[in-house]
Amino acid sequence: RRSSSQGGKAAPGKVTFSKHGYFLASRQEALDDFERGPPEIIGEAGLLRELRLLFNWMAEEQGATRMPLRKFKQRLPEIHKKFPHLSTCFLRMDSNADCWLDWKEFVTFCLNDEKLRVKMRRAMT
Repeated sequence: RRSSSQGGKAAPGKVTFSKHGYFLASRQEALDDFERGPPEIIGEAGLLRELRLLFNWMAEEQGATRMPLRKFKQRLPEIHKKFPHLSTCFLRMDSNADCWLDWKEFVTFCLNDEKLRVKMRRAMT
């Protein structure tokens, strides 16, 4: 199993990644899990769990299913500070353009958006 590292030494046999490397390496597995069924059923392991924590944090609500554009804009300084790659993407994430970002749109964007993947790859170099 891969582990994320913020420095320090990895346990023998463990592969360590930066947060960007972890995201890129875990993307396909998380996409497969997400397409298998609702996260509540599959247990939200790995990257899906991390995305759930991020979505809850942005929405300031545990188990959030939706977040309005207004809330995203209010949280923008904090979002930009912690996740600059996402701070400019609300309109691309909101695929149905209803000014609400729902959980499915967020996960679909994070796991499929090519521009986000390229930004993450650049951040690793």
